[in-house]
Amino acid sequence: MNITQEFLSIAPKVFGNNVEISFEKNLPLILSKTGSVIKIKDHRDNFVICSDFSSPNNVYQLYSLYKKQCDFTYLYLFKGFESIHKEEYRKLIKAHANTINSYGDIITSGNRINGLEYMFGDSNQKIYPYTKKTQLVLKFYLFNKKQPYTVREIANKINISPASVTRANETLFHLGALTRNGVGAGTEYILKSKREVLKQLKNDFIKPFESNSLILINKNEKELDNLLLSGQSAVAEYTDLNISSNVPTTYALEKKQFDSFFANQSNKEFDDNSKIICVQSYLYDPIIFSNNKCIDMFDTYLTMLFDEDLSDPRVHSAFKEIERKLLNE
Repeated sequence: MNITQEFLSIAPKVFGNNVEISFEKNLPLILSKTGSVIKIKDHRDNFVICSDFSSPNNVYQLYSLYKKQCDFTYLYLFKGFESIHKEEYRKLIKAHANTINSYGDIITSGNRINGLEYMFGDSNQKIYPYTKKTQLVLKFYLFNKKQPYTVREIANKINISPASVTRANETLFHLGALTRNGVGAGTEYILKSKREVLKQLKNDFIKPFESNSLILINKNEKELDNLLLSGQSAVAEYTDLNISSNVPTTYALEKKQFDSFFANQSNKEFDDNSKIICVQSYLYDPIIFSNNKCIDMFDTYLTMLFDEDLSDPRVHSAFKEIERKLLNE
């Protein structure tokens, strides 16, 4: 069985049976022998690149070419890939590439960084990657009055270095989210309209959490009083969208705190009064811009954007309500 056939045999597991499958033609001549590109059409277009990785650089260029056109582009990692191509596997992990393994699992980091595009793009072109620190700086502008701020003001609020704020400002400027005036130390950045930013950066936003974990906890656990509601639980607080009674309450914890919390609960003994909760491991501290007992409005917006079925009229209505509140409309 060749690599393309291997993927096609598991495609229904990945995308379901009710899809249209076709092969992309007219690939750039230099990349035409790299492998096959399969188009999977369900409620959106998906592209899967199947290759033996005999020419990795060509694979990465092909991936970058399609990723620029469609974020739902994946590299298929055939059976045994991790052991046959150890170095390339490390590169893919480091670059946060979208992949599908031979078990049918989709591995993606949302729209974190298209690292392969930067690795194999024009080496003379300055790179402005959108990272979690960029997103934190963007949140500062979203939740504060529209005016210029010093690097130090932003750094102190979100607890990152001034150098990181400077890089984030440059990234947001080049992505079209900020206007820039002045030069050198006198440079000022101001957020453009929030609506324009949400539309313009939609494909750059990062999913704010890495994972969801179900955890058993005692009902009288006071530690829950200090946790922020997130996920569907936060959506229910901000909107009229009700969640099912059998869905566990969801909370947010920054990754290091999550690891400690998870380890602490694993060592406890539980009685008949214990309950199941869901805890999300956040990329950054969700408390920084939190609203009372909930994660902030932007992280709630992103949670719905990445995880909810917005084709559902009730969910879409709640999403638009969150958006209006975020835009202060």
